[in-house]
Amino acid sequence: MAAIGDGDEAAGGGYVSTGHLPDAGDVQRAVEEAYQRYRELPGGRVAQVYPALARVPAGLFGICVAGTSGRLYQVGDASHLFAIMSVAKPFVFALVCEACGAEDVRQRLGVMRLGWRSTLWRPLSGAKAAGPTRW
Repeated sequence: MAAIGDGDEAAGGGYVSTGHLPDAGDVQRAVEEAYQRYRELPGGRVAQVYPALARVPAGLFGICVAGTSGRLYQVGDASHLFAIMSVAKPFVFALVCEACGAEDVRQRLGVMRLGWRSTLWRPLSGAKAAGPTRW
């Protein structure tokens, strides 16, 4: 399946987002195709480490793509409320970069070879880790 997100192909075969999604019909079709393709995959289990995750029924599966305009493209159990846990980290990171400047954030937080540290908010807030995070 082709990438859903318009942008220019970058070095290494990836895409650089321009902040805009393709035509609404194309996005909805891609979301539905992904749902059909992956909804019946066997395996996996509900995480028991955090109570908020342990309470989620194992049979739920949904996909939601949100455009910068606020438009939602959803299928399956996407409207079921659940804890987003680490899924929020890239979005929080983007907000911090926007507020403080990407270079300042990089200087203060550093990065690992796989990207920014999973506890990126700790150096900025002085807070203690709430879970089993590692640097």
